[in-house]
Amino acid sequence: MGIKEEIQAAGTAMKNGGIAVFPTETVYGIGVAYNQENAYKTLVNLKKRPPEKPFSMMFASLEDALPLLDVDERRKKLMSAFLPGQVTFLCRAKKGLPHQCDLGTGIVGVRVPSGETAMKVMKAAGCPCLVTSANLSGMKTALTLEEAKAYFPAGVDAFVGGECTSKVATTIIDLTGDEPKLVRQGEIKLEDIDKVWRNEQ
Repeated sequence: MGIKEEIQAAGTAMKNGGIAVFPTETVYGIGVAYNQENAYKTLVNLKKRPPEKPFSMMFASLEDALPLLDVDERRKKLMSAFLPGQVTFLCRAKKGLPHQCDLGTGIVGVRVPSGETAMKVMKAAGCPCLVTSANLSGMKTALTLEEAKAYFPAGVDAFVGGECTSKVATTIIDLTGDEPKLVRQGEIKLEDIDKVWRNEQ
C-alpha cells in the first residue's frame, strides 16, 4: 500500500470508529475521531492511560478549530501566528462538545500539525480527531513506525508510515488565563509566544 492509500485508510478507519497511527512533525501519534466515544474508550485502554488525562484535539486547520472554541481576537491572532506548528494551545471550548473532548473541564488542547502526512490524515478523516503520542502511558514516545507497531501489535485499524522531523513533543501553552502560560517545553519557546502576545495588546 502506498502512502496515499495508507492516509486514506487511516482517515476512513477513524471516521468509522477505528484507531489509526500516523507520524506528525514531532512524534508518532495515535488517534480516533472526536465524536467516536467507544473508539476513545478503546484507545484509553490500549494505551493504559489514566482516564482523567485528556487528549489533544487535532485539526486540519485553525479555521476548522475556531468554531468550537471560546476565544477572543487576541488569542485567535496568537494561535494563527504559530499554527500549523509544533505547539498545542489549551483553550476554552464552546459548550456541546462530546465529553471525551474536554472530560467535562470546558478546556481543549488545540493542535494543528505542520507535518504534511498528519494534516492529510486529518483531511481524510473529515473531522477533528483526538490524538495522543503513540506509546504506552509513561513509556518512551514512538518516533518510528516500527516502534509504534511494537507498542500496538493489536487493536490499531490503520498504520501510516513516514518520518517525524523534530522528534520532540509539542510545546503546550495554556491560553485559559490572563496571560499565556507554559505547560510543557518543546521546540517553540514561551518568549516567542510572549513576543507575539505583547504585540497584540
